[in-house]
Amino acid sequence: IFAAHPGIIHKPHSIPELTYREMRELAYAGFSVLHDEALLPAYRGKIPLVIKNTNNPEHPGTRIVLKHSNDEFPVVGIAGD
Repeated sequence: IFAAHPGIIHKPHSIPELTYREMRELAYAGFSVLHDEALLPAYRGKIPLVIKNTNNPEHPGTRIVLKHSNDEFPVVGIAGD
């Protein structure tokens, strides 16, 4: 998952890790990777997710977790509608 829309921002960095809350807020604000309601079953089951790029399967992707393993990036992404 990119931190910004690649059609607007040239070469945005990928987000290594998001919490369910962050992903849900970004989806609600316009990120089109996942619908905000699609996360609920995994969230309720406390199941971590990994979102991968089918065009680049070797990339580690973005982990969606309950709590961050570190707080290196205070701002994870920018979304707008």
